[in-house]
Amino acid sequence: MGITDRIVETLGGASVPKLEEAIKSEKVNNSVIHENLRRLELAMEDEGWRRTTATIEQEFTRGGLSDMIRISRAMYLLHPLLQRAVDVKTYYIWSQGVTFKANEDRVQDEIVDSLTEDAANDDEIYSHQARLLTSVDRQVDGNIFLALFTNNWGDVSVRSIPTEQITEILSREGDGRIVTFYRRQWTEEVMDPFTGTAKQETKEELYPDWRYHPRRKPATFGDMKVNWDAPILHRKTGGFKAMKFGVPETYAALEWARAYKGFLEDWHTIVKSLSRFAWKATTKGRKVKGLRKKAEEQGKGTATEGEDEPLPRPKRIGDMFVGKEGDDITPIPKTGATLSSEDARPSRMMVAAAMGLPDTILSGDVDVGNFATSKTLDRPTELMMLSEQQLEASMHQAIFRYNVDAKVRAFQLPGREVEDPRTGLMLIEPSFDPIVNVTFPPILEHDQKDTIESIIAAATLNGKTDAGLLPRDYIAKTLLETLGADDVESLLNELPEQEMEDVNDAIEGLVEAIKEASHGNGVPA
Repeated sequence: MGITDRIVETLGGASVPKLEEAIKSEKVNNSVIHENLRRLELAMEDEGWRRTTATIEQEFTRGGLSDMIRISRAMYLLHPLLQRAVDVKTYYIWSQGVTFKANEDRVQDEIVDSLTEDAANDDEIYSHQARLLTSVDRQVDGNIFLALFTNNWGDVSVRSIPTEQITEILSREGDGRIVTFYRRQWTEEVMDPFTGTAKQETKEELYPDWRYHPRRKPATFGDMKVNWDAPILHRKTGGFKAMKFGVPETYAALEWARAYKGFLEDWHTIVKSLSRFAWKATTKGRKVKGLRKKAEEQGKGTATEGEDEPLPRPKRIGDMFVGKEGDDITPIPKTGATLSSEDARPSRMMVAAAMGLPDTILSGDVDVGNFATSKTLDRPTELMMLSEQQLEASMHQAIFRYNVDAKVRAFQLPGREVEDPRTGLMLIEPSFDPIVNVTFPPILEHDQKDTIESIIAAATLNGKTDAGLLPRDYIAKTLLETLGADDVESLLNELPEQEMEDVNDAIEGLVEAIKEASHGNGVPA
């Protein structure tokens, strides 16, 4: 049996011509499949999917993220829509202030008051201006890095580090959720005390995460210094959970903001061009030349260059068109987006959607949005603002908790250091309640009379004998907050005992007044 016969027998007895025909058919089928796959690839390229994914892969590298942040900052400063979107969210979060109240007095005195009353901390994060600017940075940069400089007594000074200086976020091997160090690279001017000259120095150092406390803390890793006394608290926004760096909240709105700006620029150009000619004059024959000359002489300049004829002048806004009979000048007819500035609204709505705001608030349309901006918000927008407040609250609670742990480690507050069996890190178990409550006033403007009546009803069970369910100091605090008093806690703490009794008497008088008003209006108490 020859080799050919053996191959045929191995392949099931098919003849050579049939095998050749099957191979040709297979080649044709493969060619068709490859052609169809190529068409699908081209369709993806036409739809921009390949371009989009490639852009994302490039831009979410550290260098690409830095470029994105720089663009986001420039657009915030330049573009009114983006600036308003970021500012409005900031106003909803901070414009009514915030209250920091610890569950225990010693935490209030040694942690909260000590941090917030420090002048440097006030300038960095606790003053009203600092809170606003920090919120803007978080939204525009997508990241906030706070270095918590700590002395031997556990006192903390908060300093922000520019996002572009944090070049890498390192995590524990095998567990990416445990952040270990932040690599910081920066250039600063250093003054030589002997020569009096300044020179540029580039530095690279490591800063631990504020929760990373291993048993062993080496002073250096390689050639890099480790700043164990200045751990970093990082808060990010935007992007995905797996991303170590946040993405600017303005990122999704940038292209639509540019489109909106470009549309309005083109619209203004059209309006300006249409206003070039305001008058039209038509005459016959030789009179055209004379009429044109007369129109030119009316606006002729006086500057000359050694000649009798003045310099030609450009056409003025509102000029006259002079033509002979049969000549005509007609503006481009208004069709669709050619002239109407309101046709840019879809682009503005895309910016609003990207920033999570209703178009009425973003555009500042007071006729439509006046009531919405004071007493009501659509539920998604209200929840977004509450979420933003929770992000800010969690950041401040983390700072307070770190200061508590630092005080315990410095033996300034009672507690002990224990090892977490799950991670091997050293944790602090204080011998007191370390919780600090961060309270924001209501986002929406509620009716004060209805709110006060609800408080009184809850305290007195609708005018009956005081049920004792609510402490009097809590009632006084809630009433003061409802009436818009600033720094309610300080007001209550500064009241002597006699004045606190007067406050209670005033509350009782208010209860009686509401009762009488209800009886007078025929409303049951």
